[in-house]
Amino acid sequence: MTETPTSQLDYFELKTESLAGTLKWLVASTGALAVAVIAGPQLTSIQDLRLWAALIAILGAVVALSAVGIVLFGAARVLALDAPTVTELSNLELDLGLLQTNELAATENIGAEAPMLKWVYERRTQLRGESRSITELYTDEFVGSSLALAALERKQPFALAGRKLQPSEPSDIAWVKAKRAQGIAYIQQLESAVAYRQRLEVYQRLVKRIRGLSIWFVAGIFVFALAPVLGSAPKSAEFTPGARPNSCY
Repeated sequence: MTETPTSQLDYFELKTESLAGTLKWLVASTGALAVAVIAGPQLTSIQDLRLWAALIAILGAVVALSAVGIVLFGAARVLALDAPTVTELSNLELDLGLLQTNELAATENIGAEAPMLKWVYERRTQLRGESRSITELYTDEFVGSSLALAALERKQPFALAGRKLQPSEPSDIAWVKAKRAQGIAYIQQLESAVAYRQRLEVYQRLVKRIRGLSIWFVAGIFVFALAPVLGSAPKSAEFTPGARPNSCY
């Protein structure tokens, strides 16, 4: 029996926390940009512009804020992503008929249909230990050992993984408990790894979009800043109450 993968579980959890920290920083910095645009002095001086210049300035502000909003929405989507559980991954295996095919061939053929399963299959010993599939990990290592432990606690014999377990044998009970603990650890590691991988993929797609959105944002700010320079309305002559116009007489 292989060792419980606590170090790998900690690794993926730390990677997920690091990614979440990066996203929170992205949200904070992007939000600060939005506040800077909204609270900028030029936004309050639009009323002093010609109509066409005011419309152009508003359009530039909307473009810049739209880029900011897309980034904020994308970051929030990554943070709120609901990763699949081990039972959902097992059901996906069954739906694709992977348990009836050769695992190596399946790994090569499922990339387009289920890239996450392909990624898990390529890391068999790291994420699944001795189990040949996710379904086997769930049904044998967790469900099977849980049923065996429950039967032994009821003083009933039970057969698991080719081993006949007796409730009167402390070594059998210890073996089942260790097997169940190992199964739980691998399932937790698998779910943690899949959650990290899924969030990372969505984050990487967001980063690619940010490159284009940054141009979008800069263009909006440029238009917003240039409109007051080109379209300032002429100020009317000030009139002081009580003052009399000069008389030619």
